[in-house]
Amino acid sequence: MIGHENIISFFEKVIEHGNISHAYCFVGQDGVGKRTMARTVAAKLLGVAEEKLQTQPDYTEIGQEIDEKKGTLKKDISVDQIRAFRAFFSLTTFFGGYKIAVVDGAEKMNVAAANGLLKTLEEPAEKSVIFLLTDSDGALPRTIRSRCQTIYFSPVSTVAIQTALEDRGLPRHEAEEMARLSHGLPGQAFRWFEDRAVYSARKEEAARFASLWQKPLYDKIKQVEPLFGDKEDHIAARERLGNVLGIWEIAMRETLLSSMDEARSPVRRVSIEIYHLIEKARRLLGQNIHPRLLVEQILLAIP
Repeated sequence: MIGHENIISFFEKVIEHGNISHAYCFVGQDGVGKRTMARTVAAKLLGVAEEKLQTQPDYTEIGQEIDEKKGTLKKDISVDQIRAFRAFFSLTTFFGGYKIAVVDGAEKMNVAAANGLLKTLEEPAEKSVIFLLTDSDGALPRTIRSRCQTIYFSPVSTVAIQTALEDRGLPRHEAEEMARLSHGLPGQAFRWFEDRAVYSARKEEAARFASLWQKPLYDKIKQVEPLFGDKEDHIAARERLGNVLGIWEIAMRETLLSSMDEARSPVRRVSIEIYHLIEKARRLLGQNIHPRLLVEQILLAIP
């Protein structure tokens, strides 16, 4: 666990005093440490090593699944998954302790699934703990949020991530660059450390965005065409485009931070407009709006 010392301290105290709640909502960007924290707390409550959680019968995780017939990612966490989730809590614990479940990407639940989960939250089983992980608590129904203790995860310091990467054997200059580009998301940095091809792809995407400036529209459209290459798995394609837009958003945030002293300049005003368009596009990706239209709006705003 890298960073989040205040959250670690909080759970140490509630576990020590037996004040653990039946439901927590962890809110933060993907890669910030929500899943790791949930697993760390679960392992502590169940008295097992974290690497053995997946074989512990009183622990379960659910999230988006792969459609076996199509081989594509399902759009939602389904009501059938929540029914199985509820059945898990209805069973007696194997070892007489806690039963713990993690819902990863809780905002992906469809309406029926959310209603099913609400019933479990309204009538929690004794010694049950549920962790809902989401990047946007606003995307969850208010009735669910009100029955959870919400904990927000802030980005981790670059120094802490760099130190962790160096401890894993990465040379200092590479660790500094990777930590800086992770923008406070240790999970992201560690994924890059394990898979350098993904890291290279991230840097290439940032370079692609930088190359869109001062180009005619037809050239910009040609450069982003590969983003729409997957015609089969539309859900996965939207997920990948969301990740790309996240990289663009970070690039624009860095531009805005570097131009703080030019608050009234035309360039800064345009940058703010583009930043908001990217932010809006990421938000609308989950709706039935064609991704190409969202991206083309951004391209039109780039000078």
